[in-house]
Amino acid sequence: MVMNYKFVFLSVLLSMLCTLVQAQSNQASKLPARPFYVGLGLSYPFGGVAELGTYDKKGWGASFSLMSTVKSSKNKPADYEGGGLYSSKSLEDNFLFGSVRLQKVFYIGPKTHVGIEAGPCVIISRIKDNFRPNHGGWFTASHTYDVITTRSLGLSMKGRVGIVRSKSLGIDLGIISNIGSTVNYFGGELAFSFGKIRY
Repeated sequence: MVMNYKFVFLSVLLSMLCTLVQAQSNQASKLPARPFYVGLGLSYPFGGVAELGTYDKKGWGASFSLMSTVKSSKNKPADYEGGGLYSSKSLEDNFLFGSVRLQKVFYIGPKTHVGIEAGPCVIISRIKDNFRPNHGGWFTASHTYDVITTRSLGLSMKGRVGIVRSKSLGIDLGIISNIGSTVNYFGGELAFSFGKIRY
């Protein structure tokens, strides 16, 4: 009985894979010779993203991405105050990720595709550190600090779903992870794609 269940499971899995490959082949035949796109959008938490990419009829291609984001400063003193009329206790560190990724696109419908991407990235971090008490007055922050800029290498991975709206406009929903020696990032992004993308 166990063997029967395994056989049925493997048969269903093989059937699904064959269907996906066939759907990809059918949709790929409708693609432009070399689809390309420029993507602009927002990343979560709290950032923006710009991307340039291309792929062939078999779905293999590459992308270049710039993404900025912020994180709450890990070195901020507990009694930090921003100062001014609307004094705020929040203070952020800034990060910029530049990635070059190999991508594989799977065509699952006339206007829908799924993409997976991976490749190296350069991470530029601007970290606030060396906080010192500041007694400059009510309109100034409670502490001064240094901004330390570091650069490191990492690995960027992304999964996305693309929905084509017209010959030159699409919408991408993605989950992205950037893993580095100095900082790790995991989040999502929503971007509009412009270019030769309809299939």
